[in-house]
Amino acid sequence: MTRPAQGSDAEKVLKGIPISMGIGMGPVFPMPEAFPFDAPAYQVPPSAVPEELLRLGRAIAAAREELARIRQQAVAKVGEDDARIFLVHLQVLEDPALQQQVEKEIREVRVNAEAAVSTVIQRYSVAFSRLEDPLARDRAIDLKDVGRRILHNLTRQEAPESEAPSVRYILVTRELYPSDAAHLDSNRLAGIVTETGGKASHAAILARALGIPAVSGVREIRDLIARGGSMAVVDGREGTIVLNPAPETLERYRSRAALFDRMRVALASGPALPAITRDGTKVDILVNVENPGDVIPEDLGGIAGIGLYRTEFIFMGRNTFPSEDEQFDVYQMVLRRAGEREVVFRTIDIGGDKRLPYFRVLDEDNPALGWRGYRISDEWPDLFIVQVRALLRASVLGKVRIMLPMITTVEEVRRASALVRDVRLDLVRRGVKVPDKVPLGVMIEVPAAAISIDTLLREVDFASIGSNDLIQYLLAADRNNARVAALSQPLNPSVLRTVNMIIRAASSAGKPLSLCGEMAGSFYCTLALLGMGLRRFSMARHYVTGVGRLIRAVTVKEAEATARRALSFATTGEVKAFLQARTREIFRKMKVPIEEADEEF
Repeated sequence: MTRPAQGSDAEKVLKGIPISMGIGMGPVFPMPEAFPFDAPAYQVPPSAVPEELLRLGRAIAAAREELARIRQQAVAKVGEDDARIFLVHLQVLEDPALQQQVEKEIREVRVNAEAAVSTVIQRYSVAFSRLEDPLARDRAIDLKDVGRRILHNLTRQEAPESEAPSVRYILVTRELYPSDAAHLDSNRLAGIVTETGGKASHAAILARALGIPAVSGVREIRDLIARGGSMAVVDGREGTIVLNPAPETLERYRSRAALFDRMRVALASGPALPAITRDGTKVDILVNVENPGDVIPEDLGGIAGIGLYRTEFIFMGRNTFPSEDEQFDVYQMVLRRAGEREVVFRTIDIGGDKRLPYFRVLDEDNPALGWRGYRISDEWPDLFIVQVRALLRASVLGKVRIMLPMITTVEEVRRASALVRDVRLDLVRRGVKVPDKVPLGVMIEVPAAAISIDTLLREVDFASIGSNDLIQYLLAADRNNARVAALSQPLNPSVLRTVNMIIRAASSAGKPLSLCGEMAGSFYCTLALLGMGLRRFSMARHYVTGVGRLIRAVTVKEAEATARRALSFATTGEVKAFLQARTREIFRKMKVPIEEADEEF
């Protein structure tokens, strides 16, 4: 490892995006660049095409065996649930559309198998990388991970190796692939710092499952890589890296790290029991998922259902729109696994920068405010109709709710409702069994929809607050931009007042309302949301136990008093300090060591 340059040993703080909670300390270890994508490329004569196709088939078969082996190793490390990531990789590997594209490249362009794989994977991953949704951008990493595994088996070229420090260290790399993350030794790894990858990336999921603090979106990654051997602290709560920390800084972080470890164990203990307040009010805890593999019946104890199923991922990683039958197969699989629990299917949410490789749209100056979400379904009703037909056909197998994303106006909802009615009548005429009524709802993530919530609710059966987008639209701050992410705060008074307004409107209208963004899984938001009247929280699975315990620890009257006080403050700092103090008080009574914690865990 290189030593820090002369004069570069002053304490320096770098900012990024927190993706895995906790605090880690140790020397910086730059991870060698992963297996390269600049594979050998050359033309092949027509007579050599069959041999290249045979080589491709053998490489895919070998990659399949390797992924199955990695998955088993991951199961042993992090359990069946988080190891399911590699089932997604296997699905990508088995995708006939992807393989057909590679074979087409070999046959028509007449290049070697390595060049064909590299070209197709690059084409798909670039398209994903351009998408606005961080979840979609993170899937580009999954594609590249699968691609480089095939390339490895074609070339048998090993990635460069470098011996990691014998002490606990901070791994620094531009991009961390899930298969690399699965091989990490959590006993020696104190933290991870990357330039790319969001909270929902599969590498981030593995880091959280392994309990490794991690920060992404670090712009100065090359500077960190150049400082190999320097001492660093990774704060996965704040998204902070402290390079060359002063002795007093190091001691402060050591104390916080010890506290966090004790608190995490206390919060995670116990099953996911039904969330019922001390005075008997039932609260529905739901989960957010994006593929059928995330829906495991034995993991759903105490969970009311799926509050957000992101259907757009059915459309990704392929080169054509999925057919009605293909979509039906996915939806019915999810419903069978969910059993008696409800499933809220959000219709396809693409557009603007959220592009599919096979769906061409014009470039836009401001894609975040452009042609996306339901706006595309509205203008391309054939796309929407096929999805609705598949959902209605599947709805006889379970409790289906259909939710429209990025809704802005009442007119959009009325047009969607009319289409759903027409599709249902057409299916009935054709003798297809469908329910008399499938609830239709909207996602409230546009400020205009929040302001006109009372009129929107007259048109629908339910609504859900998409807090991630609503917050960044309200505050004009991209949560995935490290420079302004600190502004995108769920505890900002304007955010709380907007959410409170929506909850009150839904209560007055007698319409079910959920909240399905990260705010739902934040312990410091739980009491305020409960006190405002929210009774349906939809979150990532790993927050369920802690949020449930917090709800069971209070009465509705206590939560209402907390909400009133939180809504009275003028600044984010005041709200945060009050809710932290109130939450710590409750956690202390539960014997959870949270006294010094200063972020939502």
